[in-house]
Amino acid sequence: MFTFILLCLLVGALAGFLAGLFGIGGGLVIVPMLVYLLPIVDVPESLLMSTALGTSFATIVITGIGSAQRHHKLGNIVWQAVRILAPVIMFSVFICGLFIGRLDREISAKIFACLVVYLATKMVLSIKKDQVTTKPLTPFLP
Repeated sequence: MFTFILLCLLVGALAGFLAGLFGIGGGLVIVPMLVYLLPIVDVPESLLMSTALGTSFATIVITGIGSAQRHHKLGNIVWQAVRILAPVIMFSVFICGLFIGRLDREISAKIFACLVVYLATKMVLSIKKDQVTTKPLTPFLP
């Protein structure tokens, strides 16, 4: 169990580093690593992908609350958009959760892999060397 916790801490640090460096979602690192790490704590193979996704989503909720509080203090949230988007997103997540939970592990892993390849390709193709824009830094301290 100690090994599992240590490896999860390392994966979390790596995900945070890559998210900060490249702007990618931590789930792109966390989900595949959890698929390999969860058997250490006896998660059945048939539940690996759904457990990895669920665990990643749970961490997103926890970190999202802290992030939302900070962005609210900075005035970066359009609450009218949140009122419209939140119910739609919650419904979509609920339906997708039901769907993913019933998928075979291999199929859900392939869907996730295709999504990762698509997002990586989109990121690479969106890089424009001649177009540089700057944005004022948000202060770290209030």
